[in-house]
Amino acid sequence: MQMKKKNTYLLFSLFLFLFSTRLNAEIVEKKIKVVLDEKTLTGIKLITGEEADYISLDDVKKIYDAKVHWYPVSGKVTLNLNGSKVEFLVETKRILVNGIQRKLDDPIKLINDEVFIPINLLEGPSWQKITAGRTSWDWSKDTLTFTRKPPPSVTTEQLFPQTTDLSSIPAVGVSSISLSKIEQVFPTEKKKNILRIVIDPGHGGKDPGAIGRRGTKEKEINLIVAKELANILRGNYGYEVILTRKDDIFLPLYDRAEIANRVNADLFVSIHCNASRSRKLNGFEVYFLSEKATDSEAEEVALRENAALALEEIPSWKQKEIEKILYSMETNVFLNQSSELAGLLAQHIEKKTEIINPRVRQASFSVLRGARMPAILVEVGFLTYRNEETKLRSQKYRKQIAKYLAESIYQYYQKNNNSKKASIQ
Repeated sequence: MQMKKKNTYLLFSLFLFLFSTRLNAEIVEKKIKVVLDEKTLTGIKLITGEEADYISLDDVKKIYDAKVHWYPVSGKVTLNLNGSKVEFLVETKRILVNGIQRKLDDPIKLINDEVFIPINLLEGPSWQKITAGRTSWDWSKDTLTFTRKPPPSVTTEQLFPQTTDLSSIPAVGVSSISLSKIEQVFPTEKKKNILRIVIDPGHGGKDPGAIGRRGTKEKEINLIVAKELANILRGNYGYEVILTRKDDIFLPLYDRAEIANRVNADLFVSIHCNASRSRKLNGFEVYFLSEKATDSEAEEVALRENAALALEEIPSWKQKEIEKILYSMETNVFLNQSSELAGLLAQHIEKKTEIINPRVRQASFSVLRGARMPAILVEVGFLTYRNEETKLRSQKYRKQIAKYLAESIYQYYQKNNNSKKASIQ
């Protein structure tokens, strides 16, 4: 009996040893740099695990000048900042933000009596609201950047040299594109039976969008795919195509759809790359406008894409005024057409590629609001998923995606008897 107990003890000890060895092998500790407005902090600890990167809550306290209280008996940690309260429970994926429960993709960790949180939590919309600033994590440079106040606006002079009011909506702290200049560059009078499509490369300038683990910037991928799509639509199908931006410049979200309105476009397509706090999420998604998101994931994507509003320096009262004006522009007929195109596009992508079950969803994207024509937002892949980031860095893959997007648009208008060109080659 004593021998049996001894063997059981030895086996249990061996298990603990092997488990701890495996755990330590999966965790790598390194130091990262934090850029805080114009100041730089060094020596900040980062723990890299198999599924996520973690930052010490002590360092979070230092970066954001927060108050942190740790209750080791209950395993609860509270963080107070700018009048908001965040409660963490170690070894769970549950947090409370001002009493509202949120679920994380990765659990809070306790390592060597120190609490660590997933670093991508700091990039989420809830955290941006709490900190009254914008946080971004660049894996390729091991740099976390926190900006309390938006930098000065970047004008759109590279695309339209003269800048005055874009429409009846007054400019407030952001650069507007003049209606007269749009008419000079892109005449509002259209050629008979020629479709006019506006392609919008998402983000740009001071707004990089998502950043992949290899340093891939969403704004750059968006622009490349958009230009390739424009070339195919022009060359293969004879459509007239207008890009909202041709260079690395910042454009306010509402101005993008307004460009499409002012040039009397038949279709508005916004190109984006996706991102998630979970490194496992992947796939191709197509969105069309809705006040209510299809699900929590769709709502999170919309919140991330709408985060650029924080860079536009528009007072909250003015944002509400613009929202009211733009909402009045929406009609069911455009939403129905957008839904049909989104569904067709997803089906075509699934048929032509190895992408399994491309998703069609609805959410309240600011960039789509106010578009007086069918409008969709395409997420061509997740930069936070290693395999898809690698693919999106490939010229061949980007051209393939652009080709299938163009084919889908063509098929949609063929079905609706609006296209002029012959069948797809």
